[in-house]
Amino acid sequence: MNTRETVDGEVQIRDQAVSLVLKEKRNPIPLYAKRYSGEIPVAEQWIGFDLEKADWVAPYGKGGRSDIHFWFQGGIDSFDSGQGELRLRFSEHDGAAEISDISAQNELKVPHLAHIEGYVSEEKVWREAIRKEVEGRPNRNRFYFLRLRTVIDARHEIEAANYGKLYGDVFFSLRGRQGGMSRLQFTYYFNPTPNDRNLEFDAYRNLFRDLPHDDRVWEP
Repeated sequence: MNTRETVDGEVQIRDQAVSLVLKEKRNPIPLYAKRYSGEIPVAEQWIGFDLEKADWVAPYGKGGRSDIHFWFQGGIDSFDSGQGELRLRFSEHDGAAEISDISAQNELKVPHLAHIEGYVSEEKVWREAIRKEVEGRPNRNRFYFLRLRTVIDARHEIEAANYGKLYGDVFFSLRGRQGGMSRLQFTYYFNPTPNDRNLEFDAYRNLFRDLPHDDRVWEP
C-alpha cells in the first residue's frame, strides 16, 4: 500500500506493508437467514415474531413461536413533525449478547460460534423522529448473538437452546398518525438445530426457499 507524505513542501510516496488477517472458512451450514421488511400489524401492544417462519404469530400471521417480541408506539403529527419508539424483548430465559469482537474487513464479521454466556433479557429500545434529534436511533454497526427457545432443567441449567444472530439494530419507519402502523427492517440468521452454536452461514443453502432478491442474505 502506498502512502503520501509532505516533507519540506514536497509530496513523497512511500511503500507501506499492510498486514490483513482474514477469518478462515470453517464449516458453513444452512441457516434461516433473511433481510426482513414488513409492517408490524398492530400498535401499542406486544406481538411475537417467529424467526423460523419469518412471520408474526397468530392471529396476525402463521408464526408458531414468539422468538422475539415487538412493541411500537408513535406516528406522524404533521408534514415535518413526528416521533416513535420501538421496543424489543425476549421470552423467559432468552436474550441477546452484543458482539464486541467485530472484524469489519472480513466477509464474516462476527465469530463463527455464538457465545456461551453474556446473554441479557432486558428490553432494547430504539427511537426515531422527523427533523428532530433523539437519542437511541437504530445503528447498522451493532451486531448481536441471540439465544432463543431456551429450556431450563430442574437444576436451573440450560438443557437446550437455539442460537441466531442479528446484523444491525432493528430499523423502523413512521407511517400515519399516532396509533398507526410502522414498517420494520432487520437482518437475522437462525439455526434451527438445538444446542448448535455454529452460525457460519452457507449463503447457497439458505433454509428459506425462493426468497425475493431484496430479502436474500449473502454475508456469512
